[in-house]
Amino acid sequence: MVTQKDLMVVPNQPRFFRENDKMVFQAKINSMVDKNLDGQARLEFFDALTMQPVDVLLKNSDNIRNFNLQPMQSQNLVWHIEIPEGIQALTYRIVARSGDFSDGEEMTLPVVTNRMLVTETLPLSVRGKQKKDFIFEKLVNNNSATLRNHRYTLEFTSNPAWYAVQALPYLMEFPYECTEQLFSRYYANSIASHIANSNPRIKKSIRYLVHHSARCPAFESGKESGIENGPTTGNALGAECQE
Repeated sequence: MVTQKDLMVVPNQPRFFRENDKMVFQAKINSMVDKNLDGQARLEFFDALTMQPVDVLLKNSDNIRNFNLQPMQSQNLVWHIEIPEGIQALTYRIVARSGDFSDGEEMTLPVVTNRMLVTETLPLSVRGKQKKDFIFEKLVNNNSATLRNHRYTLEFTSNPAWYAVQALPYLMEFPYECTEQLFSRYYANSIASHIANSNPRIKKSIRYLVHHSARCPAFESGKESGIENGPTTGNALGAECQE
């Protein structure tokens, strides 16, 4: 069984759009009748999140194309567009009409950004009853013309040794016995021993977690998954076990 209409529009859309790209959007208009068809095709673009028209942003204000089809023939139509910045996804709608015949298609495609997320960090070490001033030089003296600040985050811990503790499973739980991984295990266990002996509260907390691991499935599953989790696993496991 073949399903078809007397007039059919077949867009040749890409899999995705990319910011600042200049491209040609093509569509084929097919006639499935034994007579000439004269008509128009309109291509419109919308912001997929708000469904507001964005043809002006894509320089697609002149979005109507005329076509003249011979019996059982097809014709290719093209639109020249430019993809703007700041839109996460675009919805295109193309409709072709000729007399009583019409056909259309609508689809949403993602817009891939050309920007790269870069994280800059500054450690702030301050002892009790101490005051310090810090200058985030990489943030203050960045003269990039394309820089766009995304998020500013401040993390605080009263005992920075916890960061080392949370990273230890990543160094310890290796599946092979090569020299590099054996040294990583030795290094991690040496650090763990030093931290435990010099920080009684951390040692007590670790013993508590080991003792209650049977009541905390997340702790055991985290140990089993080992290296796949990475250094930040400790945060999630600790929060889940404390609840």
